[in-house]
Amino acid sequence: MFAVIVTLDPHEAAGSMVRLDYGSNGRAQAGVRHAGGNGDINYLVSAGYEENSGLPNRYDDLQAKRFHLRGTWAINTVDRIEFALGYRDAEEGTGITSPHERFVESSYQQLRWRHINAADDEIQLSFHHNRLVVDDLDNTGFFPLDKSFTSDQYDIELQHILRLRDNIRLVWGAGASYEKVDAPWFYDIWFFYPDEENSGTTWRVFSNAEWNITPALLLNAGLMYENTGRIDDFLSSRIGLNYRVNDKHSLRAGLSRSWRAPSFYENYSSFGYLWGPIFVSAPGSLKEGLDSIEIGYLGHFLDQKMALDIKFFYHDFTDRIILFDEFGPEFYSRLNEYEQAGFEMQLSYTGETDSLHLGYSYVKEIERDNSELVEAVALSSPEQTLSLLYSHRFANDWLGSISLFYVDDLRWNFSAASTVPVSWADLKLARKFKTTNGDLDVSLQLLS
Repeated sequence: MFAVIVTLDPHEAAGSMVRLDYGSNGRAQAGVRHAGGNGDINYLVSAGYEENSGLPNRYDDLQAKRFHLRGTWAINTVDRIEFALGYRDAEEGTGITSPHERFVESSYQQLRWRHINAADDEIQLSFHHNRLVVDDLDNTGFFPLDKSFTSDQYDIELQHILRLRDNIRLVWGAGASYEKVDAPWFYDIWFFYPDEENSGTTWRVFSNAEWNITPALLLNAGLMYENTGRIDDFLSSRIGLNYRVNDKHSLRAGLSRSWRAPSFYENYSSFGYLWGPIFVSAPGSLKEGLDSIEIGYLGHFLDQKMALDIKFFYHDFTDRIILFDEFGPEFYSRLNEYEQAGFEMQLSYTGETDSLHLGYSYVKEIERDNSELVEAVALSSPEQTLSLLYSHRFANDWLGSISLFYVDDLRWNFSAASTVPVSWADLKLARKFKTTNGDLDVSLQLLS
């Protein structure tokens, strides 16, 4: 792959950039970005286009356009407005047994007011809206399947950050989310549920406290209460301890219990159909639960040039919702009890001319449910993943790097043939050239 990046007027955040990428497998990208402002009002606007042929033996080609705008307005010394909006329009290849194209439009708008009295005294009021429109009509089978839907989500939240004492900080707040989903094939065609059940409001209140018990011992504790109006109310909680042994070593431990309400798409879809011997329907109005235990260590060595981060974890799921995404319209099932245990490790080194990053994770599934879903769920995440990145800066601003990746068996889709391990390498050589009009970045990248 060959890439050219042109940067104009690189003065702090202000300036313009043009980026072009072209490579094998039908890969092409183009993007522009401009940042400016007058001190009180600053903005960043970007637009781009991308296309590729997807992965081998899969129908996942892509053509997409995007636009983003974000900015800030400093009204006075204590009040600040932050705003953002974006739009993406994509044509995607999908399906394994019945490949076809679907069209996806997504957009968002966000507005936030921040009133900053002091470093530890701030009030935030935020509002955002997300919209997703999917046009997915599959005419490749015996009868057409319309998997199209439209969803809108509106959210408003008030948050207050304050310091109660010299060693205690508190964050508390409240919010509400309104969600509306229109999916005629899943809802209206069967007349099982009236239209009003395709929309609803979730209310929440939350708080988190940070307590420096001693200069070396930090306690974090948080609670969140949610009311969806569709299922039972639930309370999520988390507590964590961080112990700083010295300037180079620290330990951490955490316990949490969290809940997730199923979406309308998961919860109210009444679509039932026959696919061989399988009859499919919604999993029912039950929330997902997750109990987690984590223990970690962070160490610094070689005069802070090397860092080692290790985390051991245990996850216990209750009523986990499972998505099978390749059987006609998406359908869901439920796994009552399911456990995971494993660890994650990251090792990084940064020198004057060389840098190295190694990441590794291992996840072991623990079967407590005899359901046939256990095997499928186990393959929804790889047992082992490995990544290695090494880079070296040569003279005259040349930068070379090599990346190695490995992903263990993974159910990329419901096809059993997709569960083979995957590995690939990435070689890159890049250089930045100074010009009178800005900077020119040129890079050559090879993937295998």
